[in-house]
Amino acid sequence: MTPRQRFFACLQRSPPALFEAALWIAAEHDAEMNIEAVLADFKDLQQRVSSGLPMLPVSELAQPLLRRMNDLGFAQDDFTPLRPQVALINKVLERRRGQPLALGLIALELARRLEIPLVGVNFRGISCCGCRAPITCWIPAAGAGCTPTTAATCCNVSTARTSNSTPSIC
Repeated sequence: MTPRQRFFACLQRSPPALFEAALWIAAEHDAEMNIEAVLADFKDLQQRVSSGLPMLPVSELAQPLLRRMNDLGFAQDDFTPLRPQVALINKVLERRRGQPLALGLIALELARRLEIPLVGVNFRGISCCGCRAPITCWIPAAGAGCTPTTAATCCNVSTARTSNSTPSIC
C-alpha cells in the first residue's frame, strides 16, 4: 500500500487513527522518514510526559498534559508558518514547534495512550482540545486554558454551527 492508501485506511477505522494518518501524510512528503523510529521516539515522549504528570485522577489530567508538553518545549511556530516542518507531524515532533493543529494531534494521541479524556475542538479557526466535564478548553500550543465564560461561549458557537455537536464539549 502507498502512504496515501494507508492514510485513508487509518481514517476508515473506528475510531479513526488520526495520529497514524498524520504520520502517513508525512511519509508521503518525506520518503526518508522511518515511521517505526518516529513511533519509538513518540513512545519515549509519552514516558517523559507521563513521568511529569501530577498524581491526579485521569479526568483531571488534560490541562496538566498540555502544560507538560509546553514544559518539554512544544509550542506554536510563529516564524515559519507556511513551511512543511510546522505541519508534518514527524517534523513537529523533532522540532517541538508547529501549527496548533499538529500540536493538537500530538496532544490527543498522548492523551489517548495515557487514557486521559481529551477531545479535539475546532472553532473560529483555532484548534483546541477540551474535556467533557467540566466544560473546559485548552490551546495546545501554549497549554493555556479558556475561562469558564469563554468556554461556554465557545460551546454555544460550536454547537450552533453543527447540529451533531455535543453541547457539553467545548
